[in-house]
Amino acid sequence: MLIFFKCSGSKNHAARQFDIDARWSIWTNETHASIQKCRDNVWSNPNHIAWREGFNQAFAIYNGLFYQNINRLEIAASINRGQVLVGILSAGYGLVDANEKIMNYDATMARTNKTTPNAPFWHQHGLSTIVANVIASIRPQYVLCFLGREKRKYSPFIIAAAEQLARQGSFDGIIINYDVIYRGRYGQADESAVLAAAVNYLFSENITHVQVDNFIRQVRAGDFHFEAHSLREAHIYPPNEVL
Repeated sequence: MLIFFKCSGSKNHAARQFDIDARWSIWTNETHASIQKCRDNVWSNPNHIAWREGFNQAFAIYNGLFYQNINRLEIAASINRGQVLVGILSAGYGLVDANEKIMNYDATMARTNKTTPNAPFWHQHGLSTIVANVIASIRPQYVLCFLGREKRKYSPFIIAAAEQLARQGSFDGIIINYDVIYRGRYGQADESAVLAAAVNYLFSENITHVQVDNFIRQVRAGDFHFEAHSLREAHIYPPNEVL
């Protein structure tokens, strides 16, 4: 199984790293070379990213509400068991493996008053194609994406990658992006908490395809709830897939 998370604005470059075997990576030599070329093109404009002090493992450095709430120890153990690979869509690096070492940075996919939005530049330099090639090279049965709202500018990379894979006929698995249905007051903490609860539910046991099937069915039936909120499928590939 392949899982995509999004990066977070909050980072802790001094956080303790998670024990992840270097053998389990989303990258092949070819896809890693392509992401490095993509990064070099985006990084060539100094307005896109402000580099900060610190250098750490990607899975450890991100410290937003979502990462504070997910069980990273259990996810790292699942990576080491060869059950899952984790990629993180990043405003600073495009796409990183969970075990990849990265610099601390300040960047965003969406527009803010402080930083140039990077999503158009990552699109321009082929990040969606790289995501598609990563999926095609791994060929997982499931690709589960916990990216939240589209306006955060992460989901379009997955959607474009899925469309490319469909045109090429190079992937026969299932891609799902999860979003949140809110009840009552809306807030970022709510989204992070719901997505984190879903991830922790998924990794609550030694993860198997049966467990993933049950999780997908539960969400589709509208039965996954966290406090007053629910999880839903925002996008799916292929569109007519039925478990």
